[in-house]
Amino acid sequence: MIFIMSVGLRIEKVSLTDRYGWGKLVGTLITIAGGIVITLFKGPVLLLNSSSLPQINMISKWTLGCIFMFGACLARSSWLVLQDPLLKKYPAKITLTAYTCLFGSLQLTAISAITERDVEMWKIESRGVLLALLYNGVIVSGVSFPLQAWCINSGGPLFVRIFDPVKTIATAVLGFFLLGDQLYYGGIIDGLIIVIGLYLVLWGRGVGRIIKLKYLMIRPTKNMILTRDF
Repeated sequence: MIFIMSVGLRIEKVSLTDRYGWGKLVGTLITIAGGIVITLFKGPVLLLNSSSLPQINMISKWTLGCIFMFGACLARSSWLVLQDPLLKKYPAKITLTAYTCLFGSLQLTAISAITERDVEMWKIESRGVLLALLYNGVIVSGVSFPLQAWCINSGGPLFVRIFDPVKTIATAVLGFFLLGDQLYYGGIIDGLIIVIGLYLVLWGRGVGRIIKLKYLMIRPTKNMILTRDF
C-alpha cells in the first residue's frame, strides 16, 4: 500500500527500464509476500519450548477484524507517506513526534471512553502492565518515532516500511525466549525470503542513487565545458 501511494505521489521513483528499478519492485513484492506467509504458514515445530503458555481458544469475528486491519494498514501507510513532504517543510522531528503523540492520545482517550465505560478496566493492576505502558511511551513513542521520522526524511517512506516484516521475525524469536512460544520451520524459511527481498530493494535503491549522483556530478562539468567553448 505504501509502495502504491509513494509511486502515485511521486515520492518514490521506480524505473522499469533498468534492472535496478525492477530490483526495487521485485524486492518489495518478495518482502511483502514473506511478511504474509510468515503470518499464515507455520510448518512443523523447529524448537519445542517446555515453558509454553496454555493456548486459549477464542471465537473471533474475522470479518470485522479484517476490516479493522485494513483500516489500520491504510492509516499507517498514509501516516508514513505524508511525513515525507511534511518533514521537508517542517524538519523538527521531535516536535512532530510530540504533536503526533498529543493528538493520538486525545483520539485514543475519546475512543476508549466510548468503547470501555467500566472504570475498573482503566486501573493498572500489575507491574507488567505498568512496564508495558512505560516501554510503549518511552521507547516506542519517544525514541522510535523520531528515528523513524529521520529515516523517512533521509530515505523515504518505502525505505522505512520495507523493514516492517523484520519485526515479525523479531517477534517470533523474542516470543520463543520470553513468552515460551514455539519456533516453527516456516518462520525460518519466511525469514530468508524477507532477507532476499530486503537485499533486492536496498541494492536497487543504492545503485540507483549512485548512478544519480554520478549524473549530477557529470552534468555541471558538461555545462562548464559548453560555456567555455561558447
